[in-house]
Amino acid sequence: MENIFEDVSDYIVVINENKIIKFCNIKFAEKLNYKKEEVIDMNLEDDLLCNSKLFCNIKDSYKLLNENDNIYSFRSKEKGIKSFIGKVYKTKWNNEEAYLIRFNPNEYDDKDKNDNIINKLDRDLKLAVNKYERAEAKISVLLNTTTDLLGFIDKNGRIIRFSQEWHKCLGWTEDDLKNIAWQDLFHPDEKDEVIARARASKMNGNLCEGTNRCRCKNGEYKIIYWKAIYVYDLGIFVGSGSDITEEKKYESESKKYEEAFHAELIKNELFTNMSHEFKTPLNIIFSAVQLIGHGIKSNQIVNVDNFNLEKYINSIKQNSYRLLRLVTNIIDVSEFDMGYYNLNMTNCNIVYLVEDMVASIVDYVEGKNIDITFDTEVEEVMLACDQEKIERIVLNLISNAIKYTSKDKTKVGKIDVNLSIDNGYVLISIKDNGIGISQEEIGIIFNRFKRINNKLNRMTEGSGIGLALVKSLVEMHEGEIKVNSEIGQGTQFTFSIPIRTVNDCSTEHKKMVKTTKIERCIVEFSDIYEF
Repeated sequence: MENIFEDVSDYIVVINENKIIKFCNIKFAEKLNYKKEEVIDMNLEDDLLCNSKLFCNIKDSYKLLNENDNIYSFRSKEKGIKSFIGKVYKTKWNNEEAYLIRFNPNEYDDKDKNDNIINKLDRDLKLAVNKYERAEAKISVLLNTTTDLLGFIDKNGRIIRFSQEWHKCLGWTEDDLKNIAWQDLFHPDEKDEVIARARASKMNGNLCEGTNRCRCKNGEYKIIYWKAIYVYDLGIFVGSGSDITEEKKYESESKKYEEAFHAELIKNELFTNMSHEFKTPLNIIFSAVQLIGHGIKSNQIVNVDNFNLEKYINSIKQNSYRLLRLVTNIIDVSEFDMGYYNLNMTNCNIVYLVEDMVASIVDYVEGKNIDITFDTEVEEVMLACDQEKIERIVLNLISNAIKYTSKDKTKVGKIDVNLSIDNGYVLISIKDNGIGISQEEIGIIFNRFKRINNKLNRMTEGSGIGLALVKSLVEMHEGEIKVNSEIGQGTQFTFSIPIRTVNDCSTEHKKMVKTTKIERCIVEFSDIYEF
C-alpha cells in the first residue's frame, strides 16, 4: 500500500485518532522541505497545520470535513506557508482506526478565499461541537438519574457507557464493566439464547427483550427484564433493564400459597364431609345404647350368668361421646378455616352464664378430691356473645384443669373460676393447682394437634384440637386468651370479651334444657370420666 501511495501524484498523509502522522509519501514531505523520516510521528495539528482548529477533535470533525474539499495551510521547514486542497477519508492503518488525507499537489494561493473557508469551517465545527456537548450532557444526566440498568454496547461487545444502577443493583464498578463482554453477564445456561436474540435484532432492526438471570459481582444472580435495540447510525446497541427478582420471588411464593390454600380447602372439605358422615352411625349407636339401657332398667333385658352388660354399654356410650366430641371439634375447625363459622350474638348476663356452667360441673368433680369455686366482682354484666360458644370455652378450660390436676389423694385439687372487669372487658380466669406447663410448651399449646408432653398427659385422652378451638372462639368475640403456668404449681387461663351489646335482638339468657346441658358436660368431660 505504501508503494502505491508513493507512485500517485497526490500528497498522501495518514494520521491516527491522536493526529500523529503514521505515514506520508515522499512528495508531501519534500513539498514542505522535510525528509519523510522527519515527518513521521509528528503531530499534524501541533507541528504542521496553521489552521489547526479544523482538527480540534478528529472524531467529531471527520464527517464535517469529509463533506467537501477543504483548504489546509501548512508550515514548511523554513516557516513558509503552503496551502492545498484536500479531503479526509476514514480508514484502517496497521489494524488501527486512522484517517487518510489526500491533497491536490497544486498549491492553493487564494489567501482571502482560504481564510473565508477556514472561518466558515470554524463556525460549522463549533456548532457541531456544541451540539455534541449538549447531547453528551443529556446522556450524562440520564445515566446518573435513571433507576434502570441503562447501557451502550459497542460493536466489539464492550459496555462503553452505563448508568449508576449497575453498581447499585449488581455491584459492578466502571472498571469492572470495561473489561467484561456483555454476554458474560448472563447466566451460562441462558447466554446463547440472549446472543441469538441480539443477532436477530441487529439483522431485522427490531427491538429485542427478555427475562434472564444476570450475574452480580458477588457471584449471585438476579432476574432482570431487559430491552435492547441496535442503532445502525452509531454502530452500537442501546439497552435497559429492571431488577424484577423480588417480583418473581413474590409470584413464586404466591403460587405456592395458592396451591397450599387450595389443598387446605380440599382437606377441610374432606374432614367436614367425613365428620358429618360419622354423625349418622354415631346417632344410630346412641339410639341403640339408649334402647338397651331402657331395656336393662325395665328388666326387659336380663344379665345372664352375672354378665355385666351395663358396664359395657356405659363403655360404648363414653367412647361414643369421645368420638362425638372429636367429630364436632373437627367440623368446627374446618368451618373456621373455610370461613363458614358464624356467631349467634345475643345480649346476656355473662355472670349468670358462667356461674350456671360452674354449678352444673360441681356434680362431676364431687368425689374426685377436687374443689371448684366461682367468684365474681360484679353481680351482673350485660354483653353480646354467642352463649353456646362461651359455654364451650368455659367447659373446655375447666375440663383441662380437671384433667391436669394432681390425682394424688393426699392433695386436694383446686379449681378457681373468677370473673372481673378491666378497661371495658370482662376477664374470666380458670386457675388450678395441677402439674403446670413448662415455658417451652406454653408457646405451642394453642397450636392444633399439639399436646403437652408429660406422663400425666399420656395417661389422658385428647386430640390436641380443644385449645386451638378455644383460642379461635375467643378471637371471634374480639377478645384474647393468655396463660400463666409454673411446673408443679398449676396453670391459669384468662380470656377476655369486650363489654358491648348488639341492637335489634332480645336481651336474654338462654336457659338450656337440663338434659341438653348435662349432655354437653358429658361430651366435654368424656376424656376424663367414665359414665
